Amino acid sequence: MNIFLDTATSDFVLILFDNNFQVHDFFILENFKKKVDYIPEYFETFLSKNNLKVNDLSGLYTNLGPGFFTGARTSLVYLRTIAMALNLPLYFTNSFSILMKQNFNQKLYLDAQGNKLYEFDVQNKKPNQTNVLVISKENQKIDQIDYHQMVVNFKDYQDVFETSELLKIEPLYIKKPQIGGA
Repeated sequence: MNIFLDTATSDFVLILFDNNFQVHDFFILENFKKKVDYIPEYFETFLSKNNLKVNDLSGLYTNLGPGFFTGARTSLVYLRTIAMALNLPLYFTNSFSILMKQNFNQKLYLDAQGNKLYEFDVQNKKPNQTNVLVISKENQKIDQIDYHQMVVNFKDYQDVFETSELLKIEPLYIKKPQIGGA
């Protein structure tokens, strides 16, 4: 079994799936604040509910953002630690790659907090620090990942995941992190 953990957005998401990307169970908390404190508890409870232990997993998957700095960072560190301890592969994607499967607009917008938006032109194919813009929020519709749709069609998302050396995987930070004040 494999597990997908996403805390990069406003939702808390766990998806349990097999090597054919067939979903066996999922857990979604929408608009869940302060979710990173609950990662270990919900992760272990979710595995236990499915009669699994972390040693039973064969792959770990996550979303690197952009989104909430702490959410993207914490889920990566949590899964990377497990991957290193158990010698498991860690696969990652980003918020815009997921959205491109759900939304066929030319430009996608994610909430960047502070009356700002992340803007990505899908012609660029793969988002990175140089082709995702931070713009002022005006009348643009903010795109949100529909995790329920993702669960139903999870097999269609297989191609948005990639892997790399564990210590080279980093969250997709567009804005500089605000650590310790201005």
